[in-house]
Amino acid sequence: SSAPPFAQLLREAADADTGRGGGRAPADTRERFRRMLERLEIDPLWAGEYDRFVQNVSFAAVDEIIPFTDALAAARRLTLAAGMVS
Repeated sequence: SSAPPFAQLLREAADADTGRGGGRAPADTRERFRRMLERLEIDPLWAGEYDRFVQNVSFAAVDEIIPFTDALAAARRLTLAAGMVS
């Protein structure tokens, strides 16, 4: 399975980011991921930004583009598999 290497990489990246962001982000990594996912879910700005980004940068065919809700669900599954959220 590719989850263990991904989980380790995610933890290392999150640990390296601890303390960045002008002190606004929680020091606890799990809390940062919980808040990130919550904000992505409730703030409509992120869905619009995602759509604009994908339309301008993706090489995928129109019928292959992953909608924001699917991308968010995948992010939630990946962070859950990595043990970063419960």
